[in-house]
Amino acid sequence: MLCPECFTVLPDPTPEACPHCAAALWRVAGLGPRQSRARRTDGLIAAKAPPRDTPVAVAVAGNAPPTVDLRPFCSPVEDQQSLGSCASCAVVGALEFLQIKQGKPPVDRSRLFVYFNARKLRNAVGEDSGNTTAEVIASVVAFGVPPEQEWPYRIEDFNREPPRRVYDSAWTAQGHDFARVVGPDGVIGALAQGLPVSLAINLPQRCYEEAARTGRFPDPRGDENLDPSTAESGHCMLIVGYDRNRGTFLIRNSWGAKWGQGGYAEMPIRLAEQQGFLADSWIVGHLDRNPSFHLAPPPAHGAAAATGPGITEMRDRLRAEIGRDVRDAVRRIKDNFQL
Repeated sequence: MLCPECFTVLPDPTPEACPHCAAALWRVAGLGPRQSRARRTDGLIAAKAPPRDTPVAVAVAGNAPPTVDLRPFCSPVEDQQSLGSCASCAVVGALEFLQIKQGKPPVDRSRLFVYFNARKLRNAVGEDSGNTTAEVIASVVAFGVPPEQEWPYRIEDFNREPPRRVYDSAWTAQGHDFARVVGPDGVIGALAQGLPVSLAINLPQRCYEEAARTGRFPDPRGDENLDPSTAESGHCMLIVGYDRNRGTFLIRNSWGAKWGQGGYAEMPIRLAEQQGFLADSWIVGHLDRNPSFHLAPPPAHGAAAATGPGITEMRDRLRAEIGRDVRDAVRRIKDNFQL
């Protein structure tokens, strides 16, 4: 846990106030129990393997420019507060990015709506459990994303089911396809084509504290080395740029604009490669219409690979199911995404 104001690593159990800046670390929501205000780094559930039959977007990184910075097309940095909604924040941020880049009026989208429905897919609506990135994407494909004003980000409402009118107002990202990218070259290739990439990573809390102060993630110390292959959880952020000369990615966090440099920080590419969950990096866009991308099926499941149009057909079918029976729709979503 980290302080929500100065991002200092906190002792366990969480004290009443931050030892460094004296910020209050607990709050009472209405008449309910006390809630911690501390920042979490375990809201991303580690995916040990990618969902079966998901396409991989392949772009040529060798032709990429030396630097890319997509911040001009990013929506304002969000603050997930103390919820484990980092993957929802990253995916919704990528969708908001696409709308802005396409010249459409920017619309703030509901991260809490996505987080609720993603947890529904793991039968954990009453728990602040976090999610895999794939669960968040499945939620967006099936349920859509309504405007923020329809279901605002109030953490005391995290386990409340949105009413039907909110589902009816959800934007379904029609025509957009989700795909994985593999390795640093895959990430750089996607960024060079103007698409941010979700990053799932397992880092010591001290690294987030230092990045908050300096705007750059440090390498873990020898006694802090974490093996992502055995980790159960981590944190999800959005990669929105790179600098090949410096060997860094540009990372957008979801801890508000006070963290890092306006909510952003540099990360060594080697660190993302060493500590990231490489099976869990995703992009979203009009991939089947982009000549710079080739959607390759997973080698082990080539015959049954989900192409971009296949995902669109699945989305339409699943949304029709929602109109008849939400519980049955959840089961069908999980079957389609092998969740």
